[in-house]
Amino acid sequence: MSQNVFSFERREFLKRSLASAALASAASVGLAGRARAADRPLVVATWGGFFEEVMSEFVYPPFVEQTGIEVESVPKAIGDAWLVQLDQAKRAGEVLVDVSGLIDIPMERGQTSNLWQPVEAAKIPNLANLTELGKHYDKNGVLDGVSWGFYYIVLVANNEVYEDAPQSWKVLWDPATENMAGVMAQPDVGFLLDITAQTWFGGPEILSTQDGVLEVLKKVEELKPNVKLWFRDEAQFQQGLESGEIPIGLYYNDVANYAMSQGIPIHKVWPTEGAVLNRVWWGITNGTPLNDEAQAFLNYTLSPAAQEIIARTVGISPSIPREMTNLTDEEWYMVTTDDTPIVPQYDMYVQMGDWINDRWTETITGF
Repeated sequence: MSQNVFSFERREFLKRSLASAALASAASVGLAGRARAADRPLVVATWGGFFEEVMSEFVYPPFVEQTGIEVESVPKAIGDAWLVQLDQAKRAGEVLVDVSGLIDIPMERGQTSNLWQPVEAAKIPNLANLTELGKHYDKNGVLDGVSWGFYYIVLVANNEVYEDAPQSWKVLWDPATENMAGVMAQPDVGFLLDITAQTWFGGPEILSTQDGVLEVLKKVEELKPNVKLWFRDEAQFQQGLESGEIPIGLYYNDVANYAMSQGIPIHKVWPTEGAVLNRVWWGITNGTPLNDEAQAFLNYTLSPAAQEIIARTVGISPSIPREMTNLTDEEWYMVTTDDTPIVPQYDMYVQMGDWINDRWTETITGF
């Protein structure tokens, strides 16, 4: 099995997304110049490559057909780079795009620059489908984002090394795991602080203070003899997982699913303490002239029909209850779990991000 095929879905679109930052920046002048006109498509930005291709092919067309609202899909950069572009356009009195797909921490940080327009519940009847976990509020308690899907970090193990799949995150600390594990290097990507807090300290409450974070960090430090690779690029972990050289570690659920579908010998485990749940959000750009169209788009993506399409094609979990969908048992449990997840303390990473990164580098990765 080639390295490229194994984790194409997430790794490839992430790689292309980084490259697409320049493309999105170059395109911003043209988009902003048209943003004042109402007779244009709704411009929706998601991560480039695979992700955008799938959304354009499967998710957007039913919305266009149902509403008559055209959609123009554009690639966006990952993380804070996109926020900088949106903020620069905002300062120039322009709207770069109408709707942005975002993960949790950029969604949090975007509200500090007042980038997101309020979500209008009266225009989004499908908002009733969401639990509070799928609703994002600004510092004033105003709803400013909705989650249209969840994706998970799970435990994976090479089944030729681990005949019986481990069931707990505690296996990462097991002395028998010495020099065997692959773990994400960044604290706000792999969320080891949150995993450790849940696994060894009974929950996230300990992470509410710097002293608590330091205590959890000491427990994370105990992993160092067991971690063979602190990885930033999934490709670094991929080969070792496949060969058994790095037979256990953290991985994205959708990539693990794809790997197993290609015959890669791995167990995918929903740990007893919970898999790590991350959300993907829609943020409506503040000042868009297509507010009604953007609200209609959010409403569509929260519909059962759209959620089913997203689960089956993008490979992430619906953000609405299962009983609202017609997903089979196999389809549902491929992308999600009924067990209580670990939800990272995203506000901690926003409020104490620099301090956490410094302590993490000093204590854990050393680079």
